This record gives sequence, C-alpha cells and structure tokens, in this order.
Amino acid sequence: MAPEACDCSATGVRPRTRPGRLAISLTVAMLSSLAVSGCSNSVAMSVTYDVSSDGRHIVFTGGSDGGRRLYDLDLTNYQVTPLTRSKADESHPAFGPGDDGIVFSRKRSGRGANREIIWFRVADGHEVRLTDGRHRDFYPRCSADGAAVVFIRYREADERPDRAAGWDVFQLDRTTLAIKRLTDCVYLDAGSTGFVGDTRTVVYDATVRDRHHSADLWLVDPGAEPRRLSRDGRSWQPSVGADGRHIAYSSAGGRKKPQIWLAALADGRGHRLTDGRSALERPRLNVATARIYYLRRERRGPELWRMAMDGTSPERLAGPDLFVAPERWRPGR
Repeated sequence: MAPEACDCSATGVRPRTRPGRLAISLTVAMLSSLAVSGCSNSVAMSVTYDVSSDGRHIVFTGGSDGGRRLYDLDLTNYQVTPLTRSKADESHPAFGPGDDGIVFSRKRSGRGANREIIWFRVADGHEVRLTDGRHRDFYPRCSADGAAVVFIRYREADERPDRAAGWDVFQLDRTTLAIKRLTDCVYLDAGSTGFVGDTRTVVYDATVRDRHHSADLWLVDPGAEPRRLSRDGRSWQPSVGADGRHIAYSSAGGRKKPQIWLAALADGRGHRLTDGRSALERPRLNVATARIYYLRRERRGPELWRMAMDGTSPERLAGPDLFVAPERWRPGR
C-alpha cells in the first residue's frame, strides 16, 4: 500500500451536468452492504462525529425533526449537552487543537444544497463563518496548530472548462480565510479528510471515475500531485492519529460488509482489526487513549462503539437512540 502518484488527467473524467451524491464517501459496494444489514433509515446514513484528544468527549450530529444539530456526549458521566440551536442541517464536526473549538459543515439557509464551514468556540458558543456558503463544503478538519482547515468542495460544471463537475480537496487559512485548491481531479465522490501529524500533508478518500468507480485513500501535499495510499478500490473514511504514525479506516476489501483496518503510514501496510457480521465504519483513531471509535450498523440504526488499537476489548457506548433523540437519551439505550 505504498503511495503512488496520480495524474488527475488520467482518471477518466467525463462531462457531468448533474450533481453527484452528497459527500458521504460511500461507494456502490458500501451502499449494498448497508442494505443487506437492513440499516435503511436516514439517521444511519447521516451520523457524523468526532472524539476529543483526551477521549473524554464526543461531538456528534443528532436529531430527527428535519435538521441535524451538534451535541456533546461527556463519556465521564454520559451526559448529553446540545451545542448548537440552528434550524439548519449540520454535519461533519471535528475538534480543533486543544478541543477548545469545533469545525463543522452547515447548510446555508436559502441557498439550496450549498453548505458553509463554521468554526464553533466551545467556551461561549461563538461562531465564525470560514467559507461563504456559495458552494457545497463538507468534511472539515483542523491542522495540529489550528492555523489551517482542510475540506471537500463540490465543483459545479460551469467552474471548469471541460464542463466536468465533481469533488476536490481545498485548504483554508483560518487567519486570512484564503482558500487554496489542493487537487484538480473532480472526483466522482470524496470524503473524510485529515492532516498527517503536524504537517500540511492531507489524507482523504476519493472515488475516481474509472470503470470500477474505485474508492481509495489518498495523500496530497500543497503544490504536489495526489498519491494513492490504498489500492483495493474499497477503502474510505481515514482517521489519522495525532502522532501522524497510524491511520484507521473502513474497508470492504474481500468482504461484503466494511470492517475497520489499521495501517502504519510509514509503509502503508494495513491489517484488518475486525471480523464482524455488521458493517463497521467511520473510525476515529485516538492515540491518547489507544482506542479506535467507530459506528456499527444494525437494523435499528447506528451504534457507537470503541475498541483497543489492536482490535481487542470492543465496547458498546451508545445505541441508535443517541442519534435520533439525543436530549432524551439515557445510558444503555
């Protein structure tokens, strides 16, 4: 799984006049596996979350009244606290350095499908708009120093001379709000992002426009061509540890249902940690606690779990009710 340089012009980009799927980073194979597991409700497809650096808090999206909002789950006492009160749909929260802020995506009111990136200060709830809401911006993640934010943006067909629409990776300076495009591949789909350690190297997943619609993990440095990290065509949702040494991800390689894998970034060699009957996805690697958090898809909806970095000691933290009715949720449900 050593990184391989990619020529974006060779990914078979075709003109596209209709927008693709929302950036949920799921391939056709993954959708099929979720259907087999019977997890068909909309909540199961929309849950996004992140874990604080000390492993004590989980920020997640929840609600079933037409719009998801941000909530905090305190794992020391299992209390749920609402963080935002916006009526607009919110998704893809990620803690910033020091856990004093959260960056997330919010649907722009009156702007159709457009979404903006928001910085939320935990101490007092103060918000700062980082992007202008004229595009569809998803999957933000902060750099280790908090100075940069990486995210995925949908590029409309009229933004490119070849009239091809798709997803690309962008980086934003939090001080100047200047935005730089890191890729020019107009991927069929793209998703989970992250910085590697304290560098500006970005890891993300993307589905290319080849015959198989291959979904793989990629690396990109500012000013350089993207490099393919995985090669099985069925890997997505990377989560890099704070030390920049390991990466957890979900892969359906050789199986109908995706499982959790772990790889060392030094050589890219991945190994499967789980062998469950359920689809497992959206891992979050927490080095401080040596745990991997993940979602387990069950018929009633997604469950939140965690396990040791070697795949042992799996522990169920919460059931589907946490995401459907967060303010009424109680431990054990």
